[in-house]
Amino acid sequence: MPPAIEAVAVTFWIFITVVSVGDMILDYRKRQLALEPLRIAIQQGLQRARRRCLLARVFLNTVMIALGALLAPFVAQRHSASQIG
Repeated sequence: MPPAIEAVAVTFWIFITVVSVGDMILDYRKRQLALEPLRIAIQQGLQRARRRCLLARVFLNTVMIALGALLAPFVAQRHSASQIG
């Protein structure tokens, strides 16, 4: 095979390889860009859920403290009555 034909063949296959790899990279980037808004939405949803969970815990702790403060006199009175009698 003459060297000129070999050069053309090698150049052709290099071109085919570069175009194929470039197309794969382009498809990957398209998929990645299409999924980016979904990823951001999921992260924001998780942050909101964490915030809600934290607020629920704070609320529950506040209710428990208030309930303990309201019941403390009755518990103390019953405890002192049981020690006397």
